[in-house]
Amino acid sequence: MRPRLPSVDPFSASFGVFLGTWAALVVAWQVPSLLAVVAGLGVLVALVTWVGVEQVPAFVDGALVHRLHLVVAGLAALPLVASLLLVERTAVARSSPVLLLAFAVAIAGFAAVVTGTSRRARVFRDRERVHLTLSAVEPRRRRAALTLVTMLAVYAVLGVVAGDLLSLWSVVGLVSGVSVGTLVVGRQRVDLVALDSGLLVRPGRQFGTSFVPWSQVVRITVDGDTLRLHRGLPWPLVYRVDLDDCPDREATVSTLRARVA
Repeated sequence: MRPRLPSVDPFSASFGVFLGTWAALVVAWQVPSLLAVVAGLGVLVALVTWVGVEQVPAFVDGALVHRLHLVVAGLAALPLVASLLLVERTAVARSSPVLLLAFAVAIAGFAAVVTGTSRRARVFRDRERVHLTLSAVEPRRRRAALTLVTMLAVYAVLGVVAGDLLSLWSVVGLVSGVSVGTLVVGRQRVDLVALDSGLLVRPGRQFGTSFVPWSQVVRITVDGDTLRLHRGLPWPLVYRVDLDDCPDREATVSTLRARVA
C-alpha cells in the first residue's frame, strides 16, 4: 500500500493533537524540568498520529460509526481530574506544567470528540440514501436550558474534585454567559437530512453536524402548518419545521412518521 499524503481533516488533526498533548503530559509528569523535550515530543507524536490516521481512513470511519471516538472523552477527563485532586490535596502549584497540560489534554479531547461526531455524520451521509431535506428551527430556550444543565453538572463534578478551585462567582458567570449567549444567538436554524438509519442535523454554521438514529427521535407531532420532531435522551431537543416550505407536506409527514414509528 502506497503512503497517502495527509489531508487537513479536522478529526485526524485534532486526534493527533490530543495524543500529542497526552504524550507531553506523561513526560512532564516524570521530568517537569525538561519543557523543551516535552514540547518537542508532543509535536512529534501529534504529527506521527495525524499522518498515521490518514493512512487508514476506512478503519477510522468504521471506528467512528461504532462511536469509539467517545472513548476520547474519558481519556481527556482523567488527567484533569487527577491533576485537580493533586492540587487540592498536595502542594502542587496551580500553575505547574502538569496542570496546564492536563487542561490542554481536556480541550484537545473535546475538539477530537466534536470533529469525530461531525465526521461520523459525514460517513452516514455518504453511505446512505437521502430521502428528504428540511429546514428547521431549534427553540433557543430549550437549547439554553440543556447547555446550562450540562455545564452545571460538569462544574459540580469539578467542584467536588477541586474544592475551592471553583467559586460561587464562577457559577454566576457561567449562568450569565449562557443567558447572554442565548439572547445574542436567538433561534438556530438547522438542516434536517432524513437518511435510511437516522437523521442528519446540520447547523447553519460550518461545524457541529451530528447524526441522530431514528430510535432517538421519540415522536413527531403536527399542529397546523408546524411539524415538530422530538429528540429523546441524551439531548432532548425539539426541531420545528414550517410545512408551508415543503413542496409536498403529506409526503414529508408520512416519510418521517414511517421511520419514527
